[in-house]
Amino acid sequence: MLSKSIVHVNLSSNQFSGAIDSLIFKSAGFLFVLDISNNAFFGSLPHVNRSISSTIMYLDFSNNNFTGKIPSLGLLQEVVLPANKLSGQIGEGIVGLINLRVVALYGNEFTATIPYNIGKLYYLEKLLLHSNYLNGSLPQSLMNCSKLEELNLRINFLQGELSILDFSKLLHLKTFDLGNNFFSGILPSSLYSCKSLSEICLPVNKLEEEISRCNNLRTLILSLNYYNESFLGDDENLIGPEGFQNLQILGLGGCKLNGHVPWWLSRLSKLKVLDLSQNQVQA
Repeated sequence: MLSKSIVHVNLSSNQFSGAIDSLIFKSAGFLFVLDISNNAFFGSLPHVNRSISSTIMYLDFSNNNFTGKIPSLGLLQEVVLPANKLSGQIGEGIVGLINLRVVALYGNEFTATIPYNIGKLYYLEKLLLHSNYLNGSLPQSLMNCSKLEELNLRINFLQGELSILDFSKLLHLKTFDLGNNFFSGILPSSLYSCKSLSEICLPVNKLEEEISRCNNLRTLILSLNYYNESFLGDDENLIGPEGFQNLQILGLGGCKLNGHVPWWLSRLSKLKVLDLSQNQVQA
């Protein structure tokens, strides 16, 4: 049992093992932070009863061997549970944590869809669900998470037309990574209206050719898309005053693009990494 007066516990990166009893939260009524990451704990995740422990805001249980589903987690602001063996649906319980800023559930075995009403998480800043077995499409309500800065859903089984989504409310979005899924269609122009956006990673999907201007963008990775299409045009606006002037990394490998290398590539003065491998382009 923990002392009732304790507020911060960090047991990370040790060799602890065993199960975690929910009574730990009852005995430490003022606990604010609990970090037990990088150990060998196992079993089900403990319940956090908000009527017993209303102070705890941050849980880091990453890199353990927890299994099962996500239980009630009180009034948390950060749920950090990557690299475990959690499975099943993410569950509507997560949506009930209206103060959440960070949801990090990557590297687990979650299936089914992303909760359809995840847009209720008004304060959400990071949604990290990559490397799971999620399916279905992106919920429309996600576009209501106006404080979102990082969206990483890569390496799942998600699908659907990205063009039907309106990203214009996500003005704080910096990182947009949906790589290694089954998304199709074109990139919506509203995505480029996200003024803070600096990284778009969409390799290994089924996207069609269309790229709009985005002056703040530094990373654009679209490898293994656009199969057998002509190169991305000679549109001088791509490198104009509102074009890709700050682009540093451009990945278009494995797209089987054909035609000539467009002249505007030579105008990307800040470009450091260019991947045109496994295409059919000509000088």
